[in-house]
Amino acid sequence: MIDWERALRLWGQEATLRTALERFAQDSVGFTALHRAVQAQDGAALKSAAHRLHGAAANLALSDIQACARRLEHASSQPDAARDWPDLLSDLARARQALQS
Repeated sequence: MIDWERALRLWGQEATLRTALERFAQDSVGFTALHRAVQAQDGAALKSAAHRLHGAAANLALSDIQACARRLEHASSQPDAARDWPDLLSDLARARQALQS
């Protein structure tokens, strides 16, 4: 979900915002890094990738993606939470899909 009011305050112009949103939606580097970290069960890499995604989503007022990234970032530091990483990643994938549609 995009908080359009907040996003427009951050970006100023709708055209500029839409360009940034399209670029974000098409950029798979951050999402690939998250998948790799989960597959490798690498908490440090997951935390780093989730933190970057959280910041980018916040900058674009993408509240659902931001929340998913925040949960992943938090879970990356919890020793018992590694079993939850794939589910959290699935939540993020659904939020990303909603943005792309």
